[in-house]
Amino acid sequence: MRVTTRDPILQESHPSDSSVTRRGVATSALVLVLVLGLPLGATETSPRSRKSAGESERVLEAALEFARGKLLADEGSFDKAQKAYSRALELDGSDPYSRIEVAKFHAYLAQISRSTQKRLEYLQSAAGYAGESRRVAPENIEILRDFAQIHMRLGEHQLGALTAAQEAYEELRGKTEGDLQVLTSLGQIYLWKQQGDEAVEVLQEAASYLPSHRMIQTMLLEALLGQDRDLEAEPVLEQLIRIEPDSIEHHLRLAELRAAREDHRGAVEALSAVPGDMRQNPRVRQFLAQELHLSGANDEALALTEALRNELPRGAEINRLRVAIYSAMTRYEEAIDELEPLIRSEQDEERALQGALHLSRLLERVGRSEDAALVLRERLAGQDAGNRLQLQLAVIGILERHGRRDEAIQALETELEAAETTHVAMLGRALSDLLRRGARSEEALAVLDRTIARLGDSPETRDTIDRLELERLALLADEQDWQGLTERAPRLEQGDNEAIRAAVAMLHADALAGLGQVDEALELLDRTSGEEQPRALAKRAEILFESGREADARELIQTVIDGDENSDLLLAAQVYQRIERYSESIPHLERLLARESESLQALFLLGAARERVGDQARAVAAFQSILELAPDHAPTLNYLGYMWAELGENLGEAASLILRAVAIEPDNGAYVDSLGWVYFQLGRYEEARGHLEWAARLIPDDATIFEHLGDLYVVLDDVERARSSYRQALDLGVEDIDGLRRKLETLEKDL
Repeated sequence: MRVTTRDPILQESHPSDSSVTRRGVATSALVLVLVLGLPLGATETSPRSRKSAGESERVLEAALEFARGKLLADEGSFDKAQKAYSRALELDGSDPYSRIEVAKFHAYLAQISRSTQKRLEYLQSAAGYAGESRRVAPENIEILRDFAQIHMRLGEHQLGALTAAQEAYEELRGKTEGDLQVLTSLGQIYLWKQQGDEAVEVLQEAASYLPSHRMIQTMLLEALLGQDRDLEAEPVLEQLIRIEPDSIEHHLRLAELRAAREDHRGAVEALSAVPGDMRQNPRVRQFLAQELHLSGANDEALALTEALRNELPRGAEINRLRVAIYSAMTRYEEAIDELEPLIRSEQDEERALQGALHLSRLLERVGRSEDAALVLRERLAGQDAGNRLQLQLAVIGILERHGRRDEAIQALETELEAAETTHVAMLGRALSDLLRRGARSEEALAVLDRTIARLGDSPETRDTIDRLELERLALLADEQDWQGLTERAPRLEQGDNEAIRAAVAMLHADALAGLGQVDEALELLDRTSGEEQPRALAKRAEILFESGREADARELIQTVIDGDENSDLLLAAQVYQRIERYSESIPHLERLLARESESLQALFLLGAARERVGDQARAVAAFQSILELAPDHAPTLNYLGYMWAELGENLGEAASLILRAVAIEPDNGAYVDSLGWVYFQLGRYEEARGHLEWAARLIPDDATIFEHLGDLYVVLDDVERARSSYRQALDLGVEDIDGLRRKLETLEKDL
C-alpha cells in the first residue's frame, strides 16, 4: 500500500526545486551541451533514429534556451527566464515535461506577485501550459498531479478551473492508493463546492490512513458539521482532543455538540476532561455551570456560579444562570432577588420584557399575585402591539389563577373587541377556553361563532376558520352534545386540510356512537385514508370495544398487527391502553422492543402498563431504561418519581427526579403536584403546601390535586380547607370515590 503525505494545499516553491529538473541537473546539461555539442539525452546514432541536422540544431538550441531559462530563474531574473522558456518552446514544444516546468514557473510567479490581476494572468497561463502538457502525456500521473494543483489554485478565481481540478483529482484517486495529498485536496474542493457527503467520504478515507493528522481530522469535522452529522462529528472531535489535548476549543466544541442534542451529562464529562489549569478558564467554567444545571446537578452548578461571580462581578450571564438554578431548585425568593436587579439594568428591551414575564411568574409562585400583575402592567407603556398583548394575556392569566375569573373574562373580551385582525382568532380561542373552564359553555360557543363571523369567509381565512370550527366541535364533544356535533361536522369533513378532516371524523364518530349509530360511525372511519388512517383504525377498535363488539375489535387489531410493522404494534398497544386493558398492551410492546430496543415511546408505555398491573419492579426497569437513553425525558422523570412517592419508597431520589421534571416544565401542573406530593410524603409540609396550591391554580379541574390538598390540610389541622378540597375533588370525579367519601366522613366525625 502506498501512502504519501504531500501537503493538501499546493505549496508553491521556486521552480528550480522541481523533482523533474533541479538546478544541478540543468547546469550539468548545459555544460554537456557546450563542451560536447550534444543534445540532451542523445544516445541513439543509428540512421533510423538520427535526426536531421536542422532538427538536431533546433533541439540543441531549445535545450540551451531551456537550461538558460532555469539558470535565470534561479538568479531571480524572471523576465529574462520567461523569454528563454518561450524561445525554448518555440524551438521544440514536443516535450511535455518542458511545458509542465514552464507551467510551474508561471504558478510560482503567480505566488510571488503582489498584483491580483497579474496573479490571475500568471495562473491562467500556468493552467494553459499544464493543459497542453496533459494532452501530450494524458497517462502521466505526475503531470496530472501538477495539472490538478495549478487548476486548484486558479479555481479560487474561476469555478471552471476548480471543476477541472476536481476531475483531475478524482482521476488521480482512481489511479493511486493512499495518496493523502490527492485525498485531502479533493476533500477541500468538495468542501468549497458544498458537496458535503462527497467531502466526508474522501476525508474519512484519508483519516483511515493517517488518523493522527490534525488537519485531516479538522477538515473531516468541518465536513460532518456542514452536513448536520453531529453524532459522527463527536468521535472526530474526540480524536482531535487526543491529538491536541491542550486545545480548549476542541473540548468546548465537543461539549456544545453534546449539549445541542440534550446530552447534558455528556457535556459535563467533556468539560470536566479539560486538562489542568485550563479548567479554570472562565468560558469553560461558565459552560460547565450551565450544563451541571441542565443535568440536574444544581448544587454544584450554584457553587460554581458563586465562585465565577466573585471573579466576574458584572457578569450578567452568570446572574441569569443563577436565576435559572434557583428556579429549578424551587428557591423562588432567591431567584427573585437575583432577577430584579438584572431587569433594572437590562439595556435590551426584548430581554427585559422576557425577564419581567419570568419575574411575574416567580412572584406569583410565592403568593405575591398583585406584585406579579404590577410588574407586567408597568411594562405596558411603549410596547408594540404584539408585546403589549403578550403582557396583557399574562395579567389575565394571573387573574384567573387567583380566583378572579370574571375580571379575566372581562379583560379578555375588551382585548378581543379592540384586536387587530391578525390577533382575532388567537384571542377568540383564548376567551372561549377561559369561559369553558368557568363552566360557561354556551358563552364559549357564542364567542367562537362571533370570532368566525368577524374573520369573514375568504381563501386567506378558510384554514383558520376551519380550526375554530374544529374547536367548536371539540367543545360540543366535551358537553356530550352529540346531536349538535353531528349536525355541524359534515361541512368540515369536505375541507382541503387532511388533518382537520381526520380530527373531525374522530369527533363525529364518537358522536354517532354516542347516539347509538355504531355502524354509521364505523363506516365514517373507514373512509379515512392517508397518514391519518392509523388513528382512524385505533378509534374504530375503541368504538367496537365500547359497544360490546369485542370479537370484532380483536379481529381488527389482529388485522393491523398482521402487517408486522413496528408502528402497527405500537398502535395496537395504544388502543388497549386507551380502553385501560394494560395487560393486553404488554405483549405488543415487548414484541416491538425486541426489534427496536431504544424506542422511548414503547418503553414509556410499557412502564406505565406494568405499573398499572402492579408489576412495580419491571415498571421501574422500563423507566430507568428511558432515563439511561434520555436523562431529561420529563414525562419519565415525573412518572417514576410520582410512582415512588405513591409507594412511599426512594423518596429522596423521587424528589430529585421530579425536581428535574419541574425544572424542564415549570408550569406543568401535573409535575408540580407530584413535587408537592413527594414533599408531603417526606413530611416537608410547608414546601408541599406551596407546590400543591400552585398546582391547583395551574390545573383547577384536576381531582387528584384537590385530594392531595385535602390530605395536606388535614395534617396541617386546617379542617375547613380540607373539607372544601375533598368536596371539590368529589365534584371533579376523583378516581377512588369511596375512599374519598370515607376521608370526608372521618373528618366530619372528628369535628
